[in-house]
Order: sequence, then C-alpha cells, then structure tokens
Amino acid sequence: MNVIGQTNNEEDAFSSDDDMTLQEISQDLRRQGKLNLNVSRVLYVKGKNNRHKWSGEKPVRRRTQHRNIIMHLSGNKGEAKSITKPIEGWALFLNDEILNKFAYHTNKEIEKQRKKYKGFQEEEDGEENIASSSLPSFVKPVSLVELKALIGLYYLAGVFKMNDINTKDLFDKFTGVMLFRATMSRCRFEFLTNCLRFYDRDTREESRATDRSAPIREVFDHIVKKCDKYYTPTNYCTIDE
Repeated sequence: MNVIGQTNNEEDAFSSDDDMTLQEISQDLRRQGKLNLNVSRVLYVKGKNNRHKWSGEKPVRRRTQHRNIIMHLSGNKGEAKSITKPIEGWALFLNDEILNKFAYHTNKEIEKQRKKYKGFQEEEDGEENIASSSLPSFVKPVSLVELKALIGLYYLAGVFKMNDINTKDLFDKFTGVMLFRATMSRCRFEFLTNCLRFYDRDTREESRATDRSAPIREVFDHIVKKCDKYYTPTNYCTIDE
C-alpha cells in the first residue's frame, strides 16, 4: 500500500479526518495523483487536529519499565470475593452496624417531629405521654427492616427514572408503582423521608464549625473504609465526578 506524494521534508504530514484509515488515505491520495512512496517508508501521518498519528510501520516492542509493571492484583478482596448476589455486595458497604446508627438518629428526629401532631402531650414533670390511639400511625419509630425498605424504594424510583415525580403520583392507585403502595403508605414514606438523619442533629452547629461535611461525614468515612477493605482498583482507575 502506498501513501503520501512528493514532499521536500519527509517529516511533513498531511491533514486527514481522524477516523480515516491508512487504506482510505491511500485511496484518496491516489485519486489526486500524489502517490509515489511506500507506506513502510512513511514516518507518520497526522490527523486533522494534530493529536493523533497514524504510522505506516508496526510499533517496536520494548521492555516494560519497572515503574510501569503492576505488582498487585485488582478486583474484589476479602469477603467480597465470595459474594454471589448484588444484595450481598451492597450489605458489605451498608451493613447493619451503620444502618442501625441511621435508624437511631432518624428516631431522634421522629420524636421531635411527632410532637407537632395531635395526641402528643407533655406532663408537668417533663415526661412524654403519648396517646397512641390518637396519634397517626405513620409517626411511629422506624425499625431496621423498615429503613432498608425505605432505601429500597429510593433505588426503585431511580430504576424507573421517577426521581422527579411527586410522591402522590408514585403512590397513586392507578398510575403509580404497586411496590410502593405494598411497602408503606404515602404518608409514612413522606414522613420518614423528612425525618431521615445520618448524624446527631443536636451537635450540628458545633460539628459544622470544624467540618462542613458533618451531616454525611460518618457515612462517607464508613464507605471509604469499606471500599479500601473490599476492593483494589487497577492502576488505570479513573474517578469521574
């Protein structure tokens, strides 16, 4: 195959579309009557944006430098090697230990929020007396199982690309998703979403004075620690935004 015509400087390169192959370049120049050199004698051909080079010769194989040799295996490690289901992998990062902390902080917020509802009274000695029969059922404390169900509904909303749909439509009897209604009521879903907390809100001002990420610091550090424990990235790992 021939490429490139007469030129005063052998290193000069012609412009071409970056997606053109050498064969296409050769045919294009042949039509213009500019071919008289063999491909093997051409140093290289530059693309139109001068970022890509097309060579007429096979690259020379060289010994890999020591600093470029990967000395460790990438991929899952530890307990992560034995997982067989997606939920098992998820549980390694958000285990019951951290989820129980979420439930604890969420229940503290629930205690504050439920005071706004009719049926909650405070006695003179400061002890709370809750008439459960007159309180709405959706203001009760959350359990670990129900918290996992709530997180599952968040995932489900993402799967169905319904993150921007209001909760009334999500739980609608005719146009909503049946799994939402089967898991909990719309009022319960909205109440838990409003009360969901990942940290002690009572120390918010003090914590934010030294760490602006205080509301998510505990869960963030927890997941980073688990990532280091269960996964080894390759040397070519790229982190997107």
